[in-house]
Amino acid sequence: MYTGSHNSKTADSSSIEPADPDSVDHESRYGVSLANQVSLINGKQVYTECGCEECPELVDPLSDADIAEPANYTAFEQCESPRVVDIGRAREINVTYQQASRRTDRTSKYERHRYQLYPRLLEADRHFRQKYDGLTTVMLTRRLRPVDKNGEWFTPMILDKLLHNNIVMRCIRECLGYHLREYDFEYVRVTATTKSAATPHEHRFIWIDDPGDEITVEDVSPALNKHLNYIPCAHERHHELDPAGDDGPIRIQHDPSLVDEVPEKAESVKLNCKKRYDTDGRIRNTRGAQYIASQLAHLPLGDKWDADKNDPQDTLLEGSAIAWASPNRWFGASHGVPSLRD
Repeated sequence: MYTGSHNSKTADSSSIEPADPDSVDHESRYGVSLANQVSLINGKQVYTECGCEECPELVDPLSDADIAEPANYTAFEQCESPRVVDIGRAREINVTYQQASRRTDRTSKYERHRYQLYPRLLEADRHFRQKYDGLTTVMLTRRLRPVDKNGEWFTPMILDKLLHNNIVMRCIRECLGYHLREYDFEYVRVTATTKSAATPHEHRFIWIDDPGDEITVEDVSPALNKHLNYIPCAHERHHELDPAGDDGPIRIQHDPSLVDEVPEKAESVKLNCKKRYDTDGRIRNTRGAQYIASQLAHLPLGDKWDADKNDPQDTLLEGSAIAWASPNRWFGASHGVPSLRD
């Protein structure tokens, strides 16, 4: 059971994200198991602990043993009744083991997100800004309710499994393909977690060649309905549509707002991403693409390790732990997105 320190006990109601409970008691949430079965944690044996109370301390994933080579001596292998750690412990384990990866020849999850996926996603956005003369962008967000009708928390791995249901994911792709069939379009999808409760949710960012500014919420809402109709803890009340597409789960920009990108964040020396400057010599991205890039689950680890920055919220670090445990891909792209093979 989690016994460590944390940043907050109860989330401020003003910061609660859609679908999360109105009041989040983090003290109780930290004690929720990461998964209700060992088989659901994607082979991450470091997320197991002794359940028989007779194993040596060495099986504890945060023991003083050298963690540079994880999972060599775990409760999963040694204990007669291993159990999955709770959310609070999972956060500590993930931060510790990812930091150990940075100190070896392995690539940490943070480095992969910061120096690979992040700049590639921004480069893809600049690619479509140049390719589509009439660029329209759409952000489609799918959310889950993390508690049942009695207010009991679902385990993160159950939520992860529901969100990434293969049938629903295929239906959403096919639905978008059908309703946007008259347009050239491509998309990326990023699974993130909420700041208020570390609840997995998905953002799907779509670039559309729409010179007539014809795309409306009605063109995208059938895809959202697949999510609402087939996932039991996805509710319409948490996905209230704005007909204008200015707010809510479907946001549309016919003239996408732009933000300046810091050059060292916009490109990566390791990947040699192209510099796509605007005519005035500045590097810009659509605000939506910059936002979805910032939602990559392992980026908060960088703030945790940077002595000059404040520690990120515990929920963001828990999101990284959940992403590491997940057997599903938390990032994906359509075939026409350049340099984004995950």
